[in-house]
Amino acid sequence: MISKESMNNFVQARESTYGGVRRVGSLVGKLGETGGIIVLGDAAHSFPPDLGQGVNAVFEDVAVLAHVMDTSGNHASMKEIIEAYEAQRAADVDALMRIQTLGVSMSAGRTSVLGRLGLLNKLVRLVLSKILRGWIYPNISEMVVEDISYSEIMRRADVTTFRLSIAAVITGSIPLLVYLLQ
Repeated sequence: MISKESMNNFVQARESTYGGVRRVGSLVGKLGETGGIIVLGDAAHSFPPDLGQGVNAVFEDVAVLAHVMDTSGNHASMKEIIEAYEAQRAADVDALMRIQTLGVSMSAGRTSVLGRLGLLNKLVRLVLSKILRGWIYPNISEMVVEDISYSEIMRRADVTTFRLSIAAVITGSIPLLVYLLQ
């Protein structure tokens, strides 16, 4: 059994902090005529573990690289393979970097203003996504467990943000219109 003191220490403890989101400019470490080094996973794009996507991202990196290698033919150079891989993977890696940045900021600080706004955002999206299914999507942290690409998750998050912004402007304008029409 855990003592009351240990539970209290856990609840009162400061949150852990991790480094920020990082991405290397190119996935090629060193490329020669006979081979080279390709950087994948956390070495290519690292981020805090908040959303639990590190292992998923590296598996997807490997799967995409294997597909590119399988479909490139025997005469493709390593440079061509890497360029094709980077082109095919770029949109999802960019989206993953945004997802991590947004996901971390929405879960930051249990008591901070940003943390509270993130929790409110998550709650609003969750409730409205159940009521307006297919028109409002849930929070990013809910979508990362679905079998959809990172770029599709970001597209849905951006669409939802736009729709909620329009709804807020319209809702905020109603009192002004009522006042002006009196």
